[in-house]
Amino acid sequence: MPTLSMEDRAEIQQLWAEYGMAFGRADAAAIAALYVPDGDMVAVDGEMASGPEAIEAYYRRQLSGAYQAVSLADITLDAPRHISDGVALMNATWFVHGATPTPFRVRSTFVLRRETAGWRYAAARFAAGLQMSSA
Repeated sequence: MPTLSMEDRAEIQQLWAEYGMAFGRADAAAIAALYVPDGDMVAVDGEMASGPEAIEAYYRRQLSGAYQAVSLADITLDAPRHISDGVALMNATWFVHGATPTPFRVRSTFVLRRETAGWRYAAARFAAGLQMSSA
């Protein structure tokens, strides 16, 4: 079974680091640049954005609004998995602080594609964990 090279794994991990740095700077354009031209995402609030322009517009709006005071903690990235030549899948989880009165967990799945410029997000799916109360 084919696997990703160590270089591919490192580049995919670096892509996540670039996302985190851009998010921390509230740089919507830099986040959108991490996606392939036909990439899309489903945000944690359920909004769908297709293409870098729509992804940039989403983050520009949210980073100056609902996500303005957000910080991420306890980030866990699963090892990226080979899907086919030039395609990989990676799951991740983290906690969001500052968006709601109590922190909540986000689980995500990323489909990545190797482009001329390197690995980029082809699809990102973010889902907030349901907070269950014990009754």
